[in-house]
Amino acid sequence: MLKYLNIIEQLSDSDKVHILCDIDLLSDRKYRVMGIPALHIASLDQFCGEDLPTAVAMSNSWDSSMVENAANHLFRSMAEQGVDIAIVPGPKPKINPCRSALSEDSLLAGAMTAAYLRAAAQFGVSVVLDDFYIRPDELLWLDTQPDERMLREQLTQPYQSLISAPACKGVLTATDLEQTGWEQVNAQLRSTLTQDQELFFLCPKVSSRETVRLLSHGGLCLQGSSVALEAALERYKQLETRIAHGDATAEELAQEVALGKAISPDAVNEATDRLLRFLFAAKRKPTVSTLPVDPQVFEKAHAASMVLLKNDGTLPLKTNKVALYGPGASMTIKGGTGSGEVNERHSISIWEGMKKAGCDITTESWLSDYQKDYADGLAQFEKRISDSLKSLDIATYMNLFLQSYSYPFGRPITTEDVENSDTDTCIYVVARQSGEGHDRKLEEFMLSEEEREHIRFCTSHYEKTIVVLNVGSSFDVCFMDEIPGINALIYFCQQGS
Repeated sequence: MLKYLNIIEQLSDSDKVHILCDIDLLSDRKYRVMGIPALHIASLDQFCGEDLPTAVAMSNSWDSSMVENAANHLFRSMAEQGVDIAIVPGPKPKINPCRSALSEDSLLAGAMTAAYLRAAAQFGVSVVLDDFYIRPDELLWLDTQPDERMLREQLTQPYQSLISAPACKGVLTATDLEQTGWEQVNAQLRSTLTQDQELFFLCPKVSSRETVRLLSHGGLCLQGSSVALEAALERYKQLETRIAHGDATAEELAQEVALGKAISPDAVNEATDRLLRFLFAAKRKPTVSTLPVDPQVFEKAHAASMVLLKNDGTLPLKTNKVALYGPGASMTIKGGTGSGEVNERHSISIWEGMKKAGCDITTESWLSDYQKDYADGLAQFEKRISDSLKSLDIATYMNLFLQSYSYPFGRPITTEDVENSDTDTCIYVVARQSGEGHDRKLEEFMLSEEEREHIRFCTSHYEKTIVVLNVGSSFDVCFMDEIPGINALIYFCQQGS
């Protein structure tokens, strides 16, 4: 039975097709007149901004109470800016080391996600959990096809304890229904819900091939192919007419529906009703939270997001004078590339941050030389890109899109640098950039020969050497066993804009 039949009857077939394939169209006045709510959807990291680390960085803390404290600030900001739905990282454990996830442990990831759900409920913001599927590249990594046990352990179980939270309204899932065991997992997950609970499966962006099948199988999409859906609806009507005239059979119609080439008006109405149920359930309910603002939440979150992997007592620093080297010292990487990049007003580097904290950085000559090397290399890279754009070849454009500037390693560290630094304590910051259009190559998951030489030189000339990893995901730390004299190792991660 359709819950919102009175609204559905006011919509034309064209209206239904278009709002089912583009949720942004609901801001149109004609839908608002009908009482259909438009939703403001935002991802969690959009609101981390200049104040807080990313969700993945904060999960390094293993401190769900700190994460919840930070999340209260995030969701307060979201509510103030009219956000209805926040897309929050789901608890799926990290399977592929090249992909970001809250943790390799599903229990820890679940604890972090639960902290965001509790905070969202305080401010009336709904949550859709991200990444409820195993990607094709993760299947390659696992070298297997999903079986029942893997789906249960990697997908169903981590989500089961979270989907009943009041703030949780849905999960973002895959579009490849067969490969990811959609129907099997869908049934497993829904079996844990109580009778009055609803859970909506949404796909961020759906191909024309999958749009019809997704809507037919009980899913929704934020963006789909209206052309494909309109054609499938028309195809169904044509086949019905042909069946009435004896030119087609019911079996042919059923086969077209199964293949996603046709969809019935009833199925479109059911999908529209499902969309309306989601919209009304997820629309933010104005709330007044009495939670106090913690003035130290930002400082606590950034400190907790770094992980101390080794320390022989060198940290905290015993001196104000510090020799600072490495690509990430002056050009600290804050986040990813492509869609993961932010054009911020200013991003504080490790060099700048340490100076503001009162440290005397005694290697500014090396750092200034590095900045010049970086700028010169970037200018050459941009010129090469500019020259290539003179071609009108579409393949050239696509190749250029997948290119990004790689950080230089800097000039060798010299005895003169050491003598001028006038300190016994050295910090070397390793940096790696990656993201959309800039996948890391295999060799970028470990130290380069230049970096090895830099660090060896530091350990042989400074009494105390600290290595900092300004890296957003996996990195090989076997160098700790290969280079003697490293006193401390910090996983700094990428702290956000």
